[in-house]
Amino acid sequence: MSIIRIFRPRSLFLITLVLLLAAVTYGFAAANTMPAVSNAGDGSVTVSGYHVSNIHYTLNAGNPRNVSSVSFDLAPDGGGGTPTAVQAQIGSSAGWSTCSVTTAPTWNCPATGTVTVLSVDELTVVAAD
Repeated sequence: MSIIRIFRPRSLFLITLVLLLAAVTYGFAAANTMPAVSNAGDGSVTVSGYHVSNIHYTLNAGNPRNVSSVSFDLAPDGGGGTPTAVQAQIGSSAGWSTCSVTTAPTWNCPATGTVTVLSVDELTVVAAD
């Protein structure tokens, strides 16, 4: 009895409609191709960094237990460009500060918040050209 219901006009129309929609969807999906040369993609390259040297911490004049800023020289490694944006974190628990170039290649970074001398356990520098 159920085979007879499949051959009813309403059932045949629905089956035909579903097959037609599937064929149209497949046709649109098959037409979605990328040209041989495209600006879309994913990849990786070697990132050459910067060499940080001549690190100098400046103590706060009012309270020499605190660091007020850090300065350092920044030179490109392996053919990198001149940095235009530099940020530093003075100690792992301190905030990030935006650095400014004083006289190339020397950069100066003010301490963000209160950074004590005892809390300076590392200096992290991020630079981009």
